[in-house]
Amino acid sequence: CAVGGVSVLIFSRTPHSVIAATQTIGDLLTIANVLSFSIFLVISLPLARKYSALAITGFYFLEGTFLLALYLLAHYALAPATETQTAWQHDFLAWRNAPLTTHAMMLFVATFASSVTYALNNWALRRAVPSLVATYVTVQPLIAAWMSMWLYNEKLSTSFYPAFILVASGVWLSARTSPK
Repeated sequence: CAVGGVSVLIFSRTPHSVIAATQTIGDLLTIANVLSFSIFLVISLPLARKYSALAITGFYFLEGTFLLALYLLAHYALAPATETQTAWQHDFLAWRNAPLTTHAMMLFVATFASSVTYALNNWALRRAVPSLVATYVTVQPLIAAWMSMWLYNEKLSTSFYPAFILVASGVWLSARTSPK
């Protein structure tokens, strides 16, 4: 029911331009995120039952930082010397010259959209079955649609409302029928 609501939201518009096609690719990536995160929750269950939510979240971020560092080292090691020097300078200057709102948004994403969300998911895994915790991931596209309306004055399409009802019903049904 919840995935059906997300599908209504995502596939209700008809592509008429390159921008719409790009949005469709983004929508498909959103669905892939929901599915892969659901699988991740099932795989994470034994860790969530054994360790604290903060310890697991810290480990995930440490692991992600290590993998990102490896990627960056490989990327810059394989790039020609002049390209590497230019890329590092460009990256540093872009970061330094970014507006304050960009820094604030990055801090928000790092704090709430990542750290707090992962900690809450790990906390929930200790107390509920993965299928129930995964159901809440379907709320993400609704939150994204609402935030785009609030932050960028985008208009909600008429498909948002039935999508919202389906997602809310799916989450409610999962919570209601899930084993305690």
